[in-house]
Amino acid sequence: MKKPRLGLAVFAVVGIIVLVLVGVRINQGIKSRGQAVSQMDLRPRIDPISVQVELVSRGTVEEVAVLSGSLEPCYQVDVSPRRAGRLASVAAEVGQRVKPGDVLAVMEHDDLLLQEQQSLAALAASRGSLKRAQAQRDRVQADYERIKRLYEERAATQQELKNVQNQLEEANIQLEIAKAQLDQAEANYALLQLQLSQAVIEAPVEGVVMELHAVPGSQVGANSPLAAIAGIDPIEVVFFISERDIGRVHSDQELTVYVDAFPDRAFPGAVARLGAAIEPRTRTLQVRGRLPNEGLLLRPGMFARVELVMARAEEVLTIPREALMTSTTGYYVYVAKDGTARMQTIQIGLQGAEQVQVIAGLQEGDAVITVGQQRLQDGRPIRVIDVSDGGRGR
Repeated sequence: MKKPRLGLAVFAVVGIIVLVLVGVRINQGIKSRGQAVSQMDLRPRIDPISVQVELVSRGTVEEVAVLSGSLEPCYQVDVSPRRAGRLASVAAEVGQRVKPGDVLAVMEHDDLLLQEQQSLAALAASRGSLKRAQAQRDRVQADYERIKRLYEERAATQQELKNVQNQLEEANIQLEIAKAQLDQAEANYALLQLQLSQAVIEAPVEGVVMELHAVPGSQVGANSPLAAIAGIDPIEVVFFISERDIGRVHSDQELTVYVDAFPDRAFPGAVARLGAAIEPRTRTLQVRGRLPNEGLLLRPGMFARVELVMARAEEVLTIPREALMTSTTGYYVYVAKDGTARMQTIQIGLQGAEQVQVIAGLQEGDAVITVGQQRLQDGRPIRVIDVSDGGRGR
C-alpha cells in the first residue's frame, strides 16, 4: 500500500521542477524583449530638416562690377561779351535751358543806334553819288563815240576828240571814286551792324545755364566771364577701372547709374570713351559713360554708383547664388533627391549678383537647396517646404 504513494510523490516533484523551469524560461524571454525595447528607445531619432529648393534652369548671367564715380557735363562753354559796356538787361536765369541764338543779356547801345542812322544816311548818299557818276560817265561815253565817228569822217578836229577823251577819263575817275565811297559806306554800315549784334549776348550752344555773372546796370569788360552753359542732357558719369580690366571695357558697353538723391531709380547708359593713359599712382584708367537726362534729375557733381556689365552668358544653366557652397577643394551644392540631401560638387562660370552659371555637375531640373543647406550633411533626411522654378537673371 506504501509503493503507490511514493510514485505519486515523485511525479509531483518532477511536475513542479518542470513548471519552475518553464517559468524561468518565460521570465528570461520577457526580460530579453524588455531590454531590446529599451535599447531601441535609447537610439536617437533623426528628424528631417525643412528646406526650400529651386530648380536648375537656363537663363542669363551677368558679371557686374560696382564702381564709384561722379557726374559731369558733356561740355561746358563760357560766354563773354565781345565789347566793353554797361548791361541794359539780363534775360537768362541759372538753371534755364537755352538753345543757340537765345538771348542771355543785352548791353546798352543807344549810341550805336544813332550811328546806324547816320551810316544809313551816308550809305544812301553814296548810292546817289554813284548813280550820278554813272550817268555822267554814260553821257561822256556817248559824246566820245559821236566825236570819234565825226573825226573819222573828217567832220571833227583832233582837238575836239582830245577834249572829249579827257572828259571821259575824268568821268571814269569820278565813277571809281563814287564806287569807293559806296564801298566805304557799306563797310561802315556793316561794322555798325556787327557792333549792334555784339551788344546782344546770345547762347552759342544748347545746354543749361550753370553760372550767370550779370546784373542790369553793371559794367562789363570785353571777354570777361558773363555766363557758363553746360550740356547735361545727356550727362556723363566719370569713373575709373583697374588696369587689369581695361581689355574688358569698350565703347557702347552697358552700364547703370544710381545716385543717392533717387535711391530706388536706375539710370541706364553706356560707355562713351576710355582715357588715353593710365593714372600712374593708382594704376587705373578714366572711363566716361553717357546717359539720358531728359528731366534734368541728374546734376553735375553728384556722387554716382556705377554698375558696369563686364561679361554676359545667355541660355546657360543657372542656380541661385545663395545655393552655392564653398570648400577647400571647390564649389558644391546640396540637391534634394528622394527625401534626402545629396552633396554635389559643381564647376561654375560667371557669378552674377543673384545667379551663378553652372558649367558641370548639374542638369536642368535638378532641385538645389537654397534655404537650410547650412545645417545639412550628405544623406541627411529633408522635408521640402517650398519649390521655385528659377528663371531669374543677373
